[in-house]
Amino acid sequence: MDDELDHLQGEAFRRRWVADLGEVAAPQDAALLPATARAALRAWQRFSTRAAVIIADASARAKGAGHAIETAVRDTAPVVGRVLLAVAQVAAVTYAEHLNDQYRRANDALRSRGWWVLASWSDDEVRYYADLATTLNRHALDRELCRHYRAYDGRALRRLIRDWWEEGPYRLRRPILRDALADHLDGRYRVSIPTLLPSVEGIVADAFGLGMRTGVTAGLEPLAEILDGLDALQLDVALESLSYLYGRADFAAVSALSPRLNRHLILHGRTVRYGNEANSLKVFLHLDQLHSQLQTKTRLEVGRSAPLEQRPIRVANELVKNLGAPDEMIAAAREFRPLLEGRAARALATNERQG
Repeated sequence: MDDELDHLQGEAFRRRWVADLGEVAAPQDAALLPATARAALRAWQRFSTRAAVIIADASARAKGAGHAIETAVRDTAPVVGRVLLAVAQVAAVTYAEHLNDQYRRANDALRSRGWWVLASWSDDEVRYYADLATTLNRHALDRELCRHYRAYDGRALRRLIRDWWEEGPYRLRRPILRDALADHLDGRYRVSIPTLLPSVEGIVADAFGLGMRTGVTAGLEPLAEILDGLDALQLDVALESLSYLYGRADFAAVSALSPRLNRHLILHGRTVRYGNEANSLKVFLHLDQLHSQLQTKTRLEVGRSAPLEQRPIRVANELVKNLGAPDEMIAAAREFRPLLEGRAARALATNERQG
């Protein structure tokens, strides 16, 4: 009986929404309809229970699945097609924006402790380290991250470096990377840090065409013009972290005992207290972040789409691309996403009380 009632209510809602959609002419208007907001809320609640992974599986098995979905619904019936496409677009955009915002908040939490979100981290790792950043002070978080990458003779760090091993700019610098890794694992951080720092600049120069008088971050900035979704978000994180590493330093205003990780202070010999495990690990992680950006650049150059990993944030961003969601739809979804989140939280609380 309940299922039948739900079906009847759903049919009534669909008919009202179809009528409303018939009166609008632009995607932005469709996205801002109250009925569309209700549909997006329902879909967002389903997506947030990882239904997006199911769509990722289907998309991975069917090339061009997004285009096929759009074509199928439009061929079925113009009005019904518009309804289904609007649901898919708004739900996907809303969910992607929700996850992207979580990613930004995670990075903000880590940045407040001197770290940042790595593009190579899984969603679970992002959440885990962001939670640590909100509960631990800076030194305690340093210890936890260093412990993770030091454990089992540096297994996690070695695995990270193996992922770079065959890439051209990294392969050229294998002897340097190998020496720096040995020094890092043996605790010679005053050696590993100045050994690695020039390689950051060299890899950006080789991979992104860094000129003689061009800053390291400027070598990556042209990517911003061609990236969107999660790729653009990860580039922002990389640029922010590299800006701190390569930021200007007022030598006269910085103590020689400053532990700050800054290329100019260290390689110009203006600081002597930089040699700690956390700073050394951060240089390796900067190299890993550059490797992620190099992979993105290579993927774009050969015209491949991003791999549909089983990561909700990647799935949601790729789904938005596959559906061809217009910019106006994305902008509109951003406007009412906070409202949807508030409604979803209240609905969840109500369900828990009733359960």
